[in-house]
Amino acid sequence: MKRGQLIAVVGTLFLGVAIWLAPTKPNQPAVAKVDSVSEKINQAVELISSGKEPPMAGITLLREVLEEDPQNVEAHFYLGYFSVQSGQYDKAVERFLTVLEINPERDEARYLLGMSYLEINDTSSALTQLRMLAQGEGEKEIKKSAIKAINELEKL
Repeated sequence: MKRGQLIAVVGTLFLGVAIWLAPTKPNQPAVAKVDSVSEKINQAVELISSGKEPPMAGITLLREVLEEDPQNVEAHFYLGYFSVQSGQYDKAVERFLTVLEINPERDEARYLLGMSYLEINDTSSALTQLRMLAQGEGEKEIKKSAIKAINELEKL
């Protein structure tokens, strides 16, 4: 398989998993002031996902959460996730590495980290992350996607 075809296959796989992992939060009205960290994260995800407000409104809320709690894994995860959506893969790598420092068992972060590495042409790091998923005991669908991506990458 040629490199262009591989990128198309892995990209399609990446998109499918990203959609599958996409946050699904109930619709919530935009609220000016939110008290709990969990509510801030939910509101930020809704603001960004809905497209009703500029994405920076949600990003700002996530950053506020991290000012209050720098170890908040959900805020880091969603900042990484939205970095992927906006094509900012270098930022996504940083965020997902932080998520995995806090919670090494967060399979969806490891998968998205591997795919982000692939997008910045760091195939070696991508394979390292994907192999960790393939050898782990994590979620079956993510593991299956990781194995498929590894097989495609190894055909190069």
